[in-house]
Amino acid sequence: MTNVLLIDDEAPIADVLARSLRAHGNTVRVAFTGMDGLLALTEEVPDVILLDISLPDITGWELLRRLSPLDRQRVPVIAYSASPLAPPGSRSSNRRAY
Repeated sequence: MTNVLLIDDEAPIADVLARSLRAHGNTVRVAFTGMDGLLALTEEVPDVILLDISLPDITGWELLRRLSPLDRQRVPVIAYSASPLAPPGSRSSNRRAY
């Protein structure tokens, strides 16, 4: 069984993902803001993080920067978004995906 931390501010999307993951035998904890996700990480380190990049309080990129170095090394992160995923300031951040 995999322990998943799902961080997504869109409740319908989080619900679908969490139900699907649970149906496949995973344990899922859902956080609806970046700050709640960081708090969840202080309480329990998951096996994997599913991270929406477009969060209302801090971006997913900022959440990744705030992860402890140990967590960054041992916890895989799957980042996703409906928006282009280039980090702010990168060459491709001004390009649109079509």
